[in-house]
Amino acid sequence: MFVRNAVEDQVGTAGALEAAPLLQLVQERLPRCPHCSPFGQLLIQTVSTSGSVMEGLSNPTGALEVDSDLDSMYEFGPIHVQTADEFYTRRAAAPTSTGSHPTTAPPAPPCVIIAPTRNPGFVMLRQPRTPDCAHEHELLFSSEAFYKLMRCSVRFEQEASIGVRGTSGPSAEIERRCELGYDGNDAVPCLRAHWWPAQEFITRDRKQDWPPAKAREDIQLYGVHLVAKSPPGSPLGYYIWRISFSRAEVIASWHLTVQQRGSLLALKRCKAGLGKRGKGVKSYFMKTALFWVCQIVPASEWDSAVEGARWILHVLESAVSVRRLPCFFWADINVLQFLSAEELSAMTETIGLLRAHMDRLLMRWCAGPLSHLVEPVLRHPQEPIPEHELRVCLVRALVTSAVWDAIRKPCDSPRLAKYESFWVPRLLGSSAPGELAAMFHQELATTFLQTTLFRALLVAPDPVLSRTRVTPLPSGLLTLDPTPLVSLLQPQDVLEVLVNPLRVLDWCRQQHARPSAERPAGVPDHINSPRAFCDLALRPALLRRALCESVPGFREHLQAKLLNERMLLDRLRVFELSFHPQLGVFAERLRRKYDSSVMDRLQRALALDEDTTFMLAVQWWCELLRLLTEPVVQTEFRRRCAALPDTWSLRKYVFRN
Repeated sequence: MFVRNAVEDQVGTAGALEAAPLLQLVQERLPRCPHCSPFGQLLIQTVSTSGSVMEGLSNPTGALEVDSDLDSMYEFGPIHVQTADEFYTRRAAAPTSTGSHPTTAPPAPPCVIIAPTRNPGFVMLRQPRTPDCAHEHELLFSSEAFYKLMRCSVRFEQEASIGVRGTSGPSAEIERRCELGYDGNDAVPCLRAHWWPAQEFITRDRKQDWPPAKAREDIQLYGVHLVAKSPPGSPLGYYIWRISFSRAEVIASWHLTVQQRGSLLALKRCKAGLGKRGKGVKSYFMKTALFWVCQIVPASEWDSAVEGARWILHVLESAVSVRRLPCFFWADINVLQFLSAEELSAMTETIGLLRAHMDRLLMRWCAGPLSHLVEPVLRHPQEPIPEHELRVCLVRALVTSAVWDAIRKPCDSPRLAKYESFWVPRLLGSSAPGELAAMFHQELATTFLQTTLFRALLVAPDPVLSRTRVTPLPSGLLTLDPTPLVSLLQPQDVLEVLVNPLRVLDWCRQQHARPSAERPAGVPDHINSPRAFCDLALRPALLRRALCESVPGFREHLQAKLLNERMLLDRLRVFELSFHPQLGVFAERLRRKYDSSVMDRLQRALALDEDTTFMLAVQWWCELLRLLTEPVVQTEFRRRCAALPDTWSLRKYVFRN
């Protein structure tokens, strides 16, 4: 996931130059002091993926949809965010100019000073006066005006409307849309602050060294981000900024063990299984509770994901009872502070439902799209679930799911075509052999069929487990004979896989009537035994051909699935449609993209009258052409395309030397 996000961040960072003309126009129209305000100079410097997708805590393909938080952090600059002590120390140490020797050094970026507020986790930013300022007192840097930059940029870029989404986590989200609807990606404008506000995170007593001391030191040295988000009811809301620990959350999440990560994922699946009744507990609260448990309970004691999920629920229950859940990275922040009594009541209800129905909700999720197979053993909610029946049902569901997954992921899958046409050229162009190898393994080398069958083996009843042969390969991998697993399938499972067994059997016999040279390799002459069924069902290409040639309408069904996958892939960042790593091609695509729609886009983004919009459209085109022809911009564009960005310094956690 790191490699995929790094490539997308590279595209986003280079393509962000597209937004520069509009950002300049918007900032020129903002009320500001031309001498001390950062407005007038801010542009998008980097784009970095954050949220649960980057943390590895998102929802994999499964039966239940879970909201996956995918934020793109748009860091603006140049700007220097610093504390008052740092600012005045630097000012005192700065050499005074005599005026006799004009300086040739580039101008320093604008700076703002962090000012605390009564609410931990929120700050204001002061603009230090300059000798040329006409105002007597320092001005506050407006978070509302800053947020407007991103909002106007997204409105200008998108053809469809956007909406602003509320959130309980540390973000201020703008919902991006494309022609297919909400693309699942939120643009979060932010500023980088090389400042760590919570010394207690470093010095607090810990029962467990989690995250490790070296990771904590890295978190502190990097600092935080500031997003334009104010607390509810604040009289100075237009000037309040929220501290975002997004990078710290990624690093902490990457230090979770498999059992710890599985505990949160299991709880998120259960939450999704409750539907609307699961909305009472935010995933951010679950993650915060998990982090606190990891600091208390040794990793060796996490025996199962279910037990870990119950620990998380216990922390949440205790937090609701006292109306306080400390932020893991700054315990002075109470993440429940702004919840109403109704929201706390809904949270209590959801926690109770999760505790009461966790086993059955997890069973339904494990069965995936074949959850109806486990319903017979889940009918009586007050009775214990029979373990043997439970294991048999799970094996049946997983084996059936393995076959269908393999059928729907052919070698010409749009996902693999996307890998070849999009990821590989950019990884090669960025001279990133490690990332290319990792991406190859993720996209091509993972055998969906075998991994799902191994999952089935892990939950199989003991008699089946003892009959299953696992064979090591020279490469160090393992392979298994799934015949004992397949022997548990029922007639309805065979129907699920073969769609029309009689037609498929007839097709197999027809192939055996053909000369051996024309017969597909491995076709069984019958499918009445587990071994024969394996010979057909566990050869995805052969089974796909059999179904397409024998079952009416199956080929069209499969093509519709692949078309849907192409549509989902097209819902990547919208600017990929215009982005190209060669500046000349990129410029031409931008001209075609905006040729006839600049006025409409400007009017939608800025809500101006027609005459004013026309004048701004002329300015926009002039600014775009200037940007695309200036040598300094060309150099910057090539720099952004030349290497994979690692703005958050995360690569060292993925590729350890």
